[in-house]
Amino acid sequence: DFTDNGPGIEEPDGDKVFDPFWSKKPASAGRGLGLYITRRLCEDNDIKISLLWDDKKEVYNGFRFEFS
Repeated sequence: DFTDNGPGIEEPDGDKVFDPFWSKKPASAGRGLGLYITRRLCEDNDIKISLLWDDKKEVYNGFRFEFS
């Protein structure tokens, strides 16, 4: 599992973060491809990636990688 101390990902956005070109950042700050590419690379290598829910903060605050 990988977590950080950032603000996290709100629950409604959890289904969108792996979509290509989806981002809450301004267009000048990125293209919204990072997590899309990460998921594709994981799929190509039989690795499952999922979001980790933080009950205290009520946001997703990390990722879990499951290797086959």
